[in-house]
Amino acid sequence: MGNYTCTVENAFGKDEWTFPLVIKAPPSWVSVPQDIKTSEDKSVMFECSAEGHPKPVISWMKHDTSKILFYFKLLNDSFHFLQSKEPKTIGLNEDSMTLFPNGSLLISPVKSRHAGTYTCTASNNVDPSLKFTVSLAVNDPPIIQPFSFPETASQGQRVTAACGILQGSKPLTFQWMKDGKEIINVPNTSVDIQAEYSVLTISPASKSNAGNYTCIVRNSFGQHSHDAAFTLKGEEMPNTSLIQNSL
Repeated sequence: MGNYTCTVENAFGKDEWTFPLVIKAPPSWVSVPQDIKTSEDKSVMFECSAEGHPKPVISWMKHDTSKILFYFKLLNDSFHFLQSKEPKTIGLNEDSMTLFPNGSLLISPVKSRHAGTYTCTASNNVDPSLKFTVSLAVNDPPIIQPFSFPETASQGQRVTAACGILQGSKPLTFQWMKDGKEIINVPNTSVDIQAEYSVLTISPASKSNAGNYTCIVRNSFGQHSHDAAFTLKGEEMPNTSLIQNSL
């Protein structure tokens, strides 16, 4: 590739013609992105760049939307993004994502909505194009869906309370407390624990079951708790602070 000159000469003169020789080359990776695991509110950077002739066009696609979210192009030995040499913030909800001229994709701060698979594509109309798919896993601390006990429960009835999560990376652990003490081998009270929720069952309900109940959910990234008072119809909930102070 370069400029070539053909020269013709005889006794009467000389002539020459210069022409460029351009060899097209398909894209080849300079850097490829890697899978990332992170937590909310942190920052992550995906790297993706390629070389070739003509200069490759780089595009990013997030799979759950099945469309290209952002686009930039390498022209004349300099990167251009939408006719701008400066990083431009774009992407999901037009926030949190910055695409840099070197092909790096910055997500900051990371939110759970950013989790998913992303594909970087490099193409320049010379086959084959390049594609590389990576995943972003966002690990969430748990958040409990607020719950309460029935307000019309009577003595002898079966009463349940379900503790579920609004978000939270698995595995999760659940723990139930009554008036600050863990519920273990408590008569007429049982706890059922599943992957994403836990159900507390009181059957048959009695006066001794009235009190403040707490569900605690934990994972590797944090914990969350929710309190709910249980009273029987016609009964007042005991003042646990007075009971504790008398001990």
